[in-house]
Amino acid sequence: MTKSGLFKTLKKFYEDQGLNTFEFVPETHIIDLNFTERTSCLQRFEKVYNGEVWIIKPGEGTNRGHGI
Repeated sequence: MTKSGLFKTLKKFYEDQGLNTFEFVPETHIIDLNFTERTSCLQRFEKVYNGEVWIIKPGEGTNRGHGI
């Protein structure tokens, strides 16, 4: 199972229970975009989450921590 798969499973479980996922799981975003869309999305994140630290990992199929 991938980390994104784990998140999707947990999210579905908590929603099925009528619970807020993020009361139990850290805020999580799965960005599945091409390079141009991802760059634009990250620029928007910078404006909204200015000053916060984010860890962005490579997409699916690269779940070994390489390229973080």
